[in-house]
Amino acid sequence: MKKKIIIFMLIFAALLSSCSKIPNTAQDSETEPVLENNENVITIGLIGLMPAAEDEESVSARIHQKILDDFGINIQTITFSEENWKEELDDMIAQGTVPDVFFHDVIDDPLQYRELIDLGLVRDIPKSMWVKRANLAKVLSWYEDIYSVDGKMYFVPRTYQTFDQTHGASYAILYRRDWAYLLSAIPPEDPHYYNVMDMMRLFVSSDPDSNNVKDTWGITGGDDIDFINHAFLEPFGVREWVFEDGKWIPGLLSSKAKEAVAWISQLYKEGVVDPDFTQQTSTDALNKFITGKSGSCLVSIFPEQLKEIEEKWLIYNTDPIEHSVDIMPLYFAPDGYRYNETETFSTGTMFSSKLSDENLEKVLDLFDWLYSVEGRTYMEYGEENKDYSIVFNEITPKSDGEEEIQLFSDKNIEYKPLENLASWNLDFLPDYSGVTEFQSYGISVLQYDIWAFSYPKELFTNGMITPEICVLNIEDVARDMLFEVIMVSSDFDSSWERYVEYCYDTFNVEEAGEEVAQRATELGITP
Repeated sequence: MKKKIIIFMLIFAALLSSCSKIPNTAQDSETEPVLENNENVITIGLIGLMPAAEDEESVSARIHQKILDDFGINIQTITFSEENWKEELDDMIAQGTVPDVFFHDVIDDPLQYRELIDLGLVRDIPKSMWVKRANLAKVLSWYEDIYSVDGKMYFVPRTYQTFDQTHGASYAILYRRDWAYLLSAIPPEDPHYYNVMDMMRLFVSSDPDSNNVKDTWGITGGDDIDFINHAFLEPFGVREWVFEDGKWIPGLLSSKAKEAVAWISQLYKEGVVDPDFTQQTSTDALNKFITGKSGSCLVSIFPEQLKEIEEKWLIYNTDPIEHSVDIMPLYFAPDGYRYNETETFSTGTMFSSKLSDENLEKVLDLFDWLYSVEGRTYMEYGEENKDYSIVFNEITPKSDGEEEIQLFSDKNIEYKPLENLASWNLDFLPDYSGVTEFQSYGISVLQYDIWAFSYPKELFTNGMITPEICVLNIEDVARDMLFEVIMVSSDFDSSWERYVEYCYDTFNVEEAGEEVAQRATELGITP
């Protein structure tokens, strides 16, 4: 997602990451003074969360008071820093002082996640509680079978969306439809991989921007290996674990991965893939696409991101974006299937074992509200007729004279992270939000047909916990070795075999595969 991480690497990195270690030192987190003898006090630890402002009319103070009045929660903040939050949390775990409610990267670090459970530092979320809350139930009911431990859920996924957990789409490829039309290369309604790649090759070999220079990449993207994952590996069906030749093997060592990497390598050598993807951010890549330096670009297609893309497009282009740009339908892999992204989140919210049932009920009520249109609207716009008014089907924040209009959420400095406590708030906006034609189209793509799952049998491997197994560090091995195979190797087959043999010889892949097989049996999965 959702989002950073809903990417192929999220679960694979988690299962194949090196064992986490508790550091000897950690910076102290910023906290409010403990309010003694107050049953309403609940500590919440999030990155960047700070004590509410003292001014009672400030946004954070108003949010604090509303949550106290409506849910009986007197928030005491624990501030995790962006740079050192992992060390800060490690220190709290070592001391047994985790907050009542706190952020955790449950997917990237399942070993520590399971450690928290085994040490009794976190509590489960009883199903009898969450099924009573419609919005929260939409999320937990989808993830329960996959992520429960001994039949219990121990975290609330910070999901990309609340409207539908079944599609999993968060990334898509934008492409220049106007260029494709000019080059007679518009992909069919149900494109196959070769259709898409042929179009991208034409973007490179032709002069689609008519500047008399062949200076256009076929596809660009950023954020290093995430680009390779979302644009190529996931659509080929590469998952964290793949059942192949009668056993479960890591997806990055599978024949699916080999097939996808072979394509990437060939396209890279042909100059179709922008080589800067290893160094540039997703914003850098988007700027190349918007300024005509690439015919397609991997992007996140949530409404907020689409709004930003549309606004940037109008800075450099005269035609509206919907006249020139389209969203690529998910292409068919060579085996005839369409494989969508499987992850819709990377982090979760966990609860201290010291949190009573009574207080957990309060917190779950808060979560359910944050997932609702009412909660989302309040956190974004404030109170109707005080902070905003509904005019012509759009939310119009009030302003005084010539003062620049500023949304309620823009003024929410101290409590900003609370907007994302339950979800990342990247789901659809209320009906009166005034989305544009392009944003509305993107929402329909995200929510419905084009990016729907077509091969759900492998989805269960998304999130399996193997706490005893530390196989390999994906950042060091997959990134470096696969990039070498893609960019440097002159003999692909030999380089690939060396990569696979190294992983099998160096790490306990077989042992991990046996544990995955056991987990599959427990879940009743028949490959």
